[in-house]
Amino acid sequence: CIDRNTPYRQGLNEIAAPFVLGRKGFALFSEFCSRYVDTLYASPSTSTRSTLLAACRLFGRLLAYHDSPLVLQLADAGLSPALYGTPWLLTLCARSLESLDATCRLFDLIISINEPALVFGFGLALLRSRREPLLRSCVSRVPEVLAHTFSSSSPRISCQTPKLAQLAPAAIAALDNTPTSLRTALTKALAGGGPRQESMDYNTGTRRSA
Repeated sequence: CIDRNTPYRQGLNEIAAPFVLGRKGFALFSEFCSRYVDTLYASPSTSTRSTLLAACRLFGRLLAYHDSPLVLQLADAGLSPALYGTPWLLTLCARSLESLDATCRLFDLIISINEPALVFGFGLALLRSRREPLLRSCVSRVPEVLAHTFSSSSPRISCQTPKLAQLAPAAIAALDNTPTSLRTALTKALAGGGPRQESMDYNTGTRRSA
């Protein structure tokens, strides 16, 4: 942060965790942030809060496009995208995965596809992995279902944490089926660039045209 003249922001520690053990950990972490979360973290002239809220609004649009019943259920429960999307965007979903190894594999996937917007796809996949319990719950219990599913501090529900192998194909497919204009806006919300016109088959590790 000192070298980049950028103040420390909440969430950077969890993004940094997969890099700290490597010999070139700082350099790799710095380059990763520059490529994939530059808009959100690296600009000293931009308010993190306003940038994050804009990203959360876009996440709400993504959810509404792919699953309007779910977004309406969350809205009826008083849950805005800023409430459930903030920890995912600030940590690139690292907080919601089952292990540090899973976080490393997620970051490898982001790098291999070269697509910052994949984080939004993972947020969507996280929500949809619990779609049925959320839709079946009465409105007053929706916050509890959501909090218990994705809390990383409660051993009682840790077994419910979604696995990367289950989420990755759904996240990639969601982005592939998102309108180009929205996908571009999602990417710019985190890194200021545009999406690549290709995606990766998570099962085979091969790229395919979008």
